[in-house]
Amino acid sequence: MSNALKSISRFNAALVGVLIITIVVSDLLNSWDRNRTYLIVVSSLLQREAPAIHQVGGHLEQTATTSEKAWVQFAFGSVALRLGRIEDARNALEKAWSSGYHRPVTVLRLGEALWAKGEQEAALATWRQDQHIASYFRMRGDSAIDRGDLVTAEEAFSIQTNLELVPTDALIAQGKVRYAQERWDEAYQSFARAANLNPNLPLVHYYLGMLLVRTPDSSSQAYLHFRQVLQLNPDFGPGPYLNLGLIERQRGNYEQAAQWYQKGVERFPDNKLLWLNYAINEFQRKAYQKSLALLERVDVLDTRWHLLYYWKARNYFAMGDHETTIRLAEQSNRLAPSALSWNLLGDSYQALGRIEAARAAYQQALNLEPGNTYAAQRLSALSGK
Repeated sequence: MSNALKSISRFNAALVGVLIITIVVSDLLNSWDRNRTYLIVVSSLLQREAPAIHQVGGHLEQTATTSEKAWVQFAFGSVALRLGRIEDARNALEKAWSSGYHRPVTVLRLGEALWAKGEQEAALATWRQDQHIASYFRMRGDSAIDRGDLVTAEEAFSIQTNLELVPTDALIAQGKVRYAQERWDEAYQSFARAANLNPNLPLVHYYLGMLLVRTPDSSSQAYLHFRQVLQLNPDFGPGPYLNLGLIERQRGNYEQAAQWYQKGVERFPDNKLLWLNYAINEFQRKAYQKSLALLERVDVLDTRWHLLYYWKARNYFAMGDHETTIRLAEQSNRLAPSALSWNLLGDSYQALGRIEAARAAYQQALNLEPGNTYAAQRLSALSGK
């Protein structure tokens, strides 16, 4: 049976004794009720005695009243399903349904038995008889995500998608799982189907943008999706503003990028990524003083962020202040050593004529990233000095 369809809870084994005592008392009182049926069946389940299931089922069929036989069949079928006796489960659950036990859980269990036998279309047709079953699989999928079980989650969301007449929520959930698994093409298909069903969902457009922006050739389409997100909900989050600014920067449109970042920080003034990218945009425009002013806002939000000091150092290096560059790059490395900061230190030392210090810095960059071509080239250029 598939992971998504194992749903009967396990009881504490110590409960067996209590069950047996309850059954004995019930016999002494010569009473037959639904609780006794349940206890007998669960007792067999706890002991995992598959042959006893048939004996219990036969006994209950004989002792139950006509009105209770449907419930007996349901209980018998549920236990048989849990023990992997799929054909027995199917037969019992079909009897329960035909005998009038028309409950959502009967539909669920019967569908599970059909699904376990590989009769998926029949299982789906059975589940469609109750409108609540789709929601059940949605909850099962959400629970699987919480456990980190993405395989079970995807199967549950896939079933939900097939059950719902308008499966937008299921498609979104399915797309999120595939996105988390880095199955990019399949994730795109899920979100694209959701967008066709309902084009006014900001989250769907955001994920489509995130999937498309991964490919440079698709950045124009990604741009349209991110803009659509903000048209539908300007307060969606900082993500669309960040990505729209990034796309404009990649195009060399720094003025347009600045406009997106400005809009972003106005709505999300405590987001340090927006302020940092805004500052980087100004750095790329060679507006170094404005970039430093924007980085001061980052400093207020997170004074221990290594990228704050790295980009401050980049600005001072561009302005020719190498001593300040060294101080800031060293601070960046104290917080989080990186090849970027070591290379910047090497450039600053070289500009100041401190060749041995420059060599040592480039070597540190290579120690952190053996494939760092910039550090290797700089060391090679210094070999004759």
